[in-house]
Amino acid sequence: MFERFTVKARAATVGAREAAQERGDGYIGTEHLLLALVRPDTGIASAVFAASAVTPEGVAAALAAAERRPSHATREDLGGWRDLGSDARAI
Repeated sequence: MFERFTVKARAATVGAREAAQERGDGYIGTEHLLLALVRPDTGIASAVFAASAVTPEGVAAALAAAERRPSHATREDLGGWRDLGSDARAI
């Protein structure tokens, strides 16, 4: 299947694999693809990110912050849903 990818798609996939290895992750996920695409000189995606002031360091920091958040609903989350008129227990 990899041979059906365009040259740019292959490069993005290889970059995602490298990002996963650098982070010590045992899988390749969308976060790794994002890290690969935001690297400088990787094509139009990196140009778009750069024009929007998105940096590899900023993406890595945002991913690290997201990973530190609990993966379950907290009491604060439940209160926020209640404020929106939803009963979180019913969800």
